[in-house]
Amino acid sequence: MRKYSVGEVRTEMKYCTTCGKEIMDEAVICPHCGCATGKSAIDTRNEEVTEYANKAWTYALIGFFLAPFAIPGLIYASKSKSKNGDVFTKKAKDAYIASIVWLILWSLGLLLWL
Repeated sequence: MRKYSVGEVRTEMKYCTTCGKEIMDEAVICPHCGCATGKSAIDTRNEEVTEYANKAWTYALIGFFLAPFAIPGLIYASKSKSKNGDVFTKKAKDAYIASIVWLILWSLGLLLWL
């Protein structure tokens, strides 16, 4: 078992299936033997894009009831877009549009109420 010093940042680790040495969880190839770990950079990027799109949609839905929560929906949709080569996934685009619509409707409602 590896001992960590005070202040050292611990990250998720796994073991290479070829040489058995400890490698970073995000590693695409083993830095010790050079063999592929089975996880490609595209898979990692797709996971991040999906994660941001899911968060964007969650905040967009919450923003329907509480307008300030639509703002993180816009932020996560934008992050999803930037991770995907400046192209929105359908889910992220829908969340982005929904967040904007909720903010506009809440703003109009607030103006009419005042």
